[in-house]
Amino acid sequence: MIKSNSIRSSLLYAAVGTMGFMPSLALAQGDTQAAEGAAQTDDSANPAGLEEIIVTAERKSASVQSTPISISAIGGDALAANHVVNIEGMTESLANVQFARNTGDAKIFIRGVGYDSVAPGGETRVAVYSDGAYLPRSQSVLLGMFDVNRVEVLRGPQGTLYGRNATAGAINILTNDPTRELSGYATLGVGNYGLIRTEGAVSGTIAGDLRGRLAFQTLDQSGYGKNIDTGEDVDDGHIRSIRGTLMQDVGNVTVRIEGDYSWEKDHRYGRRFVGRGNPAVTPLPFAFGYVAPSDPRDAAGLGPQNRIETYGTTAQLTWKLSDDIQLVSVSALRHLTASLDTNIDQTTSGFSRQFLRERSTSASEELRLQATLGIVDFILGGYYFHEKNYAQNTIPLAGVALGIPGNQALFQGSDARGTVRTNAFAGFARATIHATDRLGLDVGIRYSDEKKSINETNQFDFRRLYDPSNPLIPRSSANRSSRWTSVDPTATLHYQFPNNIFAYATFSQGFKSGGFNIGSVQPPFAPEKLRNYEVGLKADLFDRKLRANIAAFHYDYTNLQVNITRGTLLLTENASSATIDGGELELTALPVRDLTLSANFSYLDGRYKDFISVDPSRAALGPLNLDGNQLTYAPKYKASGRAEYIVHAAVGDFVPWMEVNYTSRVQFSQFNLPNVSQAAYTLVNLGVRFERPDSGFSIAGYVRNLTNKDYYSGQQIGTSVLGLINTGQLGAPRTFGVDITKRF
Repeated sequence: MIKSNSIRSSLLYAAVGTMGFMPSLALAQGDTQAAEGAAQTDDSANPAGLEEIIVTAERKSASVQSTPISISAIGGDALAANHVVNIEGMTESLANVQFARNTGDAKIFIRGVGYDSVAPGGETRVAVYSDGAYLPRSQSVLLGMFDVNRVEVLRGPQGTLYGRNATAGAINILTNDPTRELSGYATLGVGNYGLIRTEGAVSGTIAGDLRGRLAFQTLDQSGYGKNIDTGEDVDDGHIRSIRGTLMQDVGNVTVRIEGDYSWEKDHRYGRRFVGRGNPAVTPLPFAFGYVAPSDPRDAAGLGPQNRIETYGTTAQLTWKLSDDIQLVSVSALRHLTASLDTNIDQTTSGFSRQFLRERSTSASEELRLQATLGIVDFILGGYYFHEKNYAQNTIPLAGVALGIPGNQALFQGSDARGTVRTNAFAGFARATIHATDRLGLDVGIRYSDEKKSINETNQFDFRRLYDPSNPLIPRSSANRSSRWTSVDPTATLHYQFPNNIFAYATFSQGFKSGGFNIGSVQPPFAPEKLRNYEVGLKADLFDRKLRANIAAFHYDYTNLQVNITRGTLLLTENASSATIDGGELELTALPVRDLTLSANFSYLDGRYKDFISVDPSRAALGPLNLDGNQLTYAPKYKASGRAEYIVHAAVGDFVPWMEVNYTSRVQFSQFNLPNVSQAAYTLVNLGVRFERPDSGFSIAGYVRNLTNKDYYSGQQIGTSVLGLINTGQLGAPRTFGVDITKRF
């Protein structure tokens, strides 16, 4: 029998030891931030303890502390108070979550599993949802978050309720609903690098019971670096976004319809020169006397010139058939167009250019019947998804790179393009059986049927000089299709112990279908599966003055899809298998009135198994056995801590805060090359905000990346024809500023 006193003592000792080990205590883990964000009052100073956090991760409202998933929930007000305006900033402080960028793609990893594609048109393993609608293209999440109610990050495969491409987990972005009373806010932010950011919303009743909300954001910022050839800013930012939401109750039916539009036009997302991919190989531009930028934040050659436009609409209907039965429909249409003009060598040579294009149109429909019958809560649903996605990767190359001695003129070079059509169907069921008022069993199953067809072509032309008006002369073309099916079960046993202690044990399975390397004109790569075995414990102790959430897991990963550059082609291959063992510990404490301390720690041991591959940067070595190599984007350790204290004054409340985030070495290549990795690094963020809740006025100052640490979020070795140049993407430098907000 488990003794609750023993559990409490053990967790308290762990918390005290943890906080003593990290005296600066920096990171606000998700639960702490959500507690702040759910109500921007002095609730964190309330001697009643930590407040309850309500999420809808399992398609129903429930407390985080009684949800049998490793989940972090971050409130919108907490994000704003700490100047977290995008997913990248949010993931810095989350256990076992990594974020990277790759030429305009957002690469999110949860527990070492995520989107590592190096080619346009790839699909993620972390399913991102906005107000219940699936976002199929990763570029959508780069445009920032605004007017957010909360963000829920679910760790582990969510195959039953979320389905396709949720192998690693899911991220739910929930925006604010329209209100009945007239309300809103306006925020003006200014900062270094010429930052001017605005955000706001107005909400209220339009007529009768029809409510509406209109929200917007703008961002203008000069660059973190320069292009040494053109003098243009690089890593600047220019974004505009708007969202309108209507909501109405019609009898027993609640209708919520929203439409959104965003665009970005700037010089972000290009590569930066890192170094030689193989120390023994001289990059071709260097052999001709050209140079790379001396400052890692500077660029050379063409671009980058980035354009993203995305818009869509989502309609959710909730029909309450009775007190215990409701029918929910979520329909969505999405469109995205993205282009990036850059180069792949990042030197002054002009030996390469790269033109990336992607255009996606998608439609989805999910229908769920949710009911309670006696001791059973169940969800029965169906899902349909269709997407037409065009992707293109054009790389003109200098004659010397194509084997023409002394010829530095640009030739047509490599061109890979194609259109993939996806039709996915799924049926799913999930039941929670309340055996007693404390013991419950969740069982679920999902059947997925996914068909993809491709019309593709490629070109490798070393005869014609480059001219964008030249017609394509295909070297090879293909028109083919493939279909994959999967049955993915889940089962969770959970028990609510006395004194606010909740435990669970889970088996779940995730499925990601196979697909095509657009433009490679090759057979499809195979689907992958991940099986998760997980146990967890969630506890609110000492009158909710201490919250401790612990999870440990083991993954069996088969046929995982890995990405690599071979010649001028960007390919996806199937590794044989991998195993991942790890865990998360998340702590939040209110030791005295007005002081909130939080910390989290994560451990990850992800290894390839039975994986043989050739390293293009060391091809002479032949096939290499990668068994035991660390998975990419899977740091072994992450540790974070945060401290926040409320100082009450006659004029209002002053709230200084500080957070520290540590990440151990990150591998960017499955070959675990020392020069294609990021050494361990620490980021420090701090700030202070002033609040007058009675007037709706607040002002918040912040510094992020206080020590101005240069670190790479991703790297990639380029083509051998240019000498295996290693390029990468840097995280943001030190930024600081002030946000002024007025609510009404």
